[in-house]
Amino acid sequence: MNKAPGTDSLAFLIRTLASNLGRVVERQEGPAALERVETARRLARDFRKNGETRSLDELAAMVADLALPDLVVLIKAFTHYFGMANLAEKLHAHSLSAPGVLRQTLRQLRERGVQASQLRTFFAEALIMPVFTAHPTESKRRTTQEILHRLTTQAASLLERDLSEEEAERRRLAVLEELVILWQSDDIRRDRPTVLTEARRNLYYFEGSLAKAVPRLYRDWRSDLATVYGADQAFELPAFLSFGSWIGGDRDGNPFVTARVSAEVLAEMRGMALRLHAKALRRLFGRLSVSQGQADISRALAASLRADQAALPTLAERMSADIAAEPYRQKIRFMLAKLRRTGQEGRRVLSRRSGRAPAHGTWYPSPQDLLDELQLLDDSLREHNAAVVADGLLADVRRQVQVFGLQLARLDLRQHSGVHDAAIAELLREARVHAAWEGLDEEKRLALLEAELALPRPLVRPGAALSPATAELLASLRLAARALARLDAHAFQHYVISMTHRGSDVLGLLLLCREAGLYQPGQSSRLDLVPLFETRKDLEAAPGLMQDLFESPAYQDHLALRGRHQEVMLGYSDSNKDCGYVASRWYLYQAQEQLLAAARLHQVKLRLFHGRGGSVGRGGGPTHRAILAQPPDTVEGGLRLTEQGEVVSDHYFQAEWAHRHLDHLAAAVLGASFPLDELRPEADWIREMQALASAAEQSYRDLLGMDGFLDYFREATPIHEVGRHRIGSRPTQRAAGGTFDLDSLRAIPWVFSWTQSRHLLPGWYGLGLSIQARLGADPTCLDRLRRMYVRWPFFRDLLDNAQMTLKKADLAIAGRYAALATGGGAVHQRIEEAYHAAVAALCAVAQVNTLLEHEPELKASLERRNTFLDPLHLVQVELLKRMRARPDLKTETALEEAILLSINGIAAGLKNTG
Repeated sequence: MNKAPGTDSLAFLIRTLASNLGRVVERQEGPAALERVETARRLARDFRKNGETRSLDELAAMVADLALPDLVVLIKAFTHYFGMANLAEKLHAHSLSAPGVLRQTLRQLRERGVQASQLRTFFAEALIMPVFTAHPTESKRRTTQEILHRLTTQAASLLERDLSEEEAERRRLAVLEELVILWQSDDIRRDRPTVLTEARRNLYYFEGSLAKAVPRLYRDWRSDLATVYGADQAFELPAFLSFGSWIGGDRDGNPFVTARVSAEVLAEMRGMALRLHAKALRRLFGRLSVSQGQADISRALAASLRADQAALPTLAERMSADIAAEPYRQKIRFMLAKLRRTGQEGRRVLSRRSGRAPAHGTWYPSPQDLLDELQLLDDSLREHNAAVVADGLLADVRRQVQVFGLQLARLDLRQHSGVHDAAIAELLREARVHAAWEGLDEEKRLALLEAELALPRPLVRPGAALSPATAELLASLRLAARALARLDAHAFQHYVISMTHRGSDVLGLLLLCREAGLYQPGQSSRLDLVPLFETRKDLEAAPGLMQDLFESPAYQDHLALRGRHQEVMLGYSDSNKDCGYVASRWYLYQAQEQLLAAARLHQVKLRLFHGRGGSVGRGGGPTHRAILAQPPDTVEGGLRLTEQGEVVSDHYFQAEWAHRHLDHLAAAVLGASFPLDELRPEADWIREMQALASAAEQSYRDLLGMDGFLDYFREATPIHEVGRHRIGSRPTQRAAGGTFDLDSLRAIPWVFSWTQSRHLLPGWYGLGLSIQARLGADPTCLDRLRRMYVRWPFFRDLLDNAQMTLKKADLAIAGRYAALATGGGAVHQRIEEAYHAAVAALCAVAQVNTLLEHEPELKASLERRNTFLDPLHLVQVELLKRMRARPDLKTETALEEAILLSINGIAAGLKNTG
């Protein structure tokens, strides 16, 4: 019998996968290839073991002598190892994680005296909405992800105890089979994905994972309530968890997102939602064989069946005799027919085909219409002693419809404020209202907008000749108006204004909404207008800007029509690029507190939308911890946050992973909505943090202002190669084809490139220097910093995320990239000094001897990975040398693809891209 180890299952799993990978390399590429892989690993291990650079130099020399095909084999071997190791660690972590995180939070709240009635109020008002974005930070192909998933699942099955030798061998062969398929499959995308491709890629998570996880989550949460507070205190949870998407609606800097594309994406999302509901109803049909010969039905259900027979007579005539006595199955047949008609009507409206809507009672104009019919089934079952049936599969179907509706997720619209500004200027000129909008100061802009919004007349005459950009912007808004009025009141809800600098950016969008029929003063306003504050300057100005808007007569009308709810989005990525890690986090913290105060002053219900990325430099880090680290009272039961790139696959690739992540997310929001007074920062902590942020920002700006810094970034990182990677539809710069500079560069490639070269500057730079400066000015502040670390969740999260980033950073490897830069010695020396200062400062404040001492598993994982990462880095450096040695050759397919493969491998090894 096969006796798989129980205590060291992760090591066993990784060894099994690695040894089989070696067999595949040998059989596919030959013994010499395997020998090169093992030699590279041995040299890297020797370097990591003794710290001498001789082994690293020997490895670099070996790599330099290899032909391109041999380098590609090295890249593939180490990349596939990381793909398998990542999934093995994920499966292992999932097996060890304690279930019921929300239940634990409920217990803590009950111990603190929180009553069930308070929780009922909380859940009635709560909204938790992960928003899927198309930000291109997932470097693996979907095909590769699926192979790795099957592969690791097969390998994990070897951990089962007492397998027969025959069964163990069968499973080993299955692992080998998947490895061969993986080796012989393409590792990178041949073409840059279209927006529609990105949308379909994300639909996978709804069908393959969320549709299974969400109903089970709500069952578990209701059980948690009953367990902690007692069955008599339990209540039906509303659908406080739902989902949003930017894919197909985010136009900021992406010329490929048009009104037509948005309509196509809406159709895809709607089609998936209807297919999921039809699939669930068919399962219900197979189960609900209740016969009227055995149990009666409610009068309401009987009346509904008669109405269906009248509305759909052809289907009623074709209804098979074998279900003539089964009213629930009859009702489900009618419901399936209505779903089909709902899909047809959606396609007609979105494609703008002529025709009339289906007759009343033959389709579902809204999710509530479908829910009402499911409620009929539920009420009838309960009325006739079948409550246990209603609480089973039927409850899951109802929950699925409540959460996903007819649209699957709410599609956000997003555009840059500058695009709106140009459109307003054009419309005002066209209407002969004002010829020089661009030259007006803010006070005059606001006055003009207020006056125009008070008038009923439109600015655009029918048939007016508008520029393509303005026509496209209005077409997108009119699509939203058409979908909301004629298709689904939940298709759109939010319009995000990128780079909001002034109040006229928001009022201007309100005027554009009026032009498209989305806003009628005093009658209706169909979209939440969401200013996005991204830069340091805008974060500081945000509270005052919102306070002025709350006092604007036109905006007060809009707020009243939206239930006095206001959402504000906070940008982590651009603020980090603008002023550095420490200052960015502090300005974000302060902005949240001040925005909340302004909203409360004007009786406005504020909800914050956190634009977090996967890496620490873009707001990443453990989600549960990050939510609990927000300023007290700023969550208050409402939270939206972006999920993007590798984070999406990491959280939602499997239903079990989605269940665990969403349970943690709900628990964190619940816990943050009932904050402990002792976690509120003290006054001297605020002053200390302000001093740290100022010093950190100055050191960051000093670095960026150094002579040669931009050249160093361009030469010592693979920024241009990252820009050519076909992982997303969006260009790497906001102004396509413009001059390369830091202002126009998007935050994702900025972070991605520093990560690839192991500098990881955006996740730590300035922190150590600021602490060093504070200790120099006031040596007694160390005790205060230590208290802040122990007792203030925000400060602890700030430092712990920096610890992880510093552990991933590696100055020896970064030095190899620095050698690619001509004249970059001073810049690299400054970075080295700041790195060592950061490590020393963090260890002193956290009172540890080494980074991540308090997280030994994470520390061990990162250290184990270095042995496999080092060869990949040296290969990438060599490939960059070869590419840059041929400036006359703009691209060479084989060489460029090898570099892109190395980018994938390093991203997998560090478990971060951008």
